[in-house]
Amino acid sequence: MTSRSMTQSCFLKLRNYMRKIRSINVKSFEQAFELNVVRADNPNACWSWKGMLSWNGYPRMSYKGKVIRATRFSYEKHNNVVLDKDQIIRHTCDNPACCNPLHLLAGTQKQNYDDSVKRNRRPKYPYRKLTDVDVFLIRILKKFTKLSNELLAQRFKVSDVCISLCLRHKTFGE
Repeated sequence: MTSRSMTQSCFLKLRNYMRKIRSINVKSFEQAFELNVVRADNPNACWSWKGMLSWNGYPRMSYKGKVIRATRFSYEKHNNVVLDKDQIIRHTCDNPACCNPLHLLAGTQKQNYDDSVKRNRRPKYPYRKLTDVDVFLIRILKKFTKLSNELLAQRFKVSDVCISLCLRHKTFGE
C-alpha cells in the first residue's frame, strides 16, 4: 500500500465519520449543547467540551447553520438571562473550553482584560519597556549622578524623550 493510498484511505474514513456525525438531527441549541458537553462528577469541576472549537480554543456549536458560543449559551441558559451584545463571558477557571456555568461570569472586555492581569496571564502594560524598578533607578541616577538624559536613554535602551517624561512624572504614574 502506497503512502498516497493510505492517505486517501484515512481521508475517506474521516469523511464517512463526519457524515455520520452530521447525520444526527439536532433539534435545538439545547440538544447540541447536551450532545457536546461532558459534565464532571464534581459540580465545581470544569465541564469539558467535545464539540467544535474556535481558533483560540473556545467552544462553539451550531444549529440550522447558525454558530454560537457554547459558553455564552451555557451562561444564559443556566442563569435564565439574555446578555447584551457588548457583554462577553469571562471564565473564573481560566479554561477556555469550560462550559460550567458556575465558572462563567458576564462582563465587559475591560473586566476580562483586568482579570487576566490579576491572574498574571498578561502584563498590565504589555508595550511598556521600563519596569517600575527601572523608573526608580532612572530617577535615583539622575538625582545623584547628574547623568544626561541621552546617557540614561542609552543605558535603558529607550529614547531620551521617554527618560524626560519619566523624570517629570508624566508617565509611569505613582
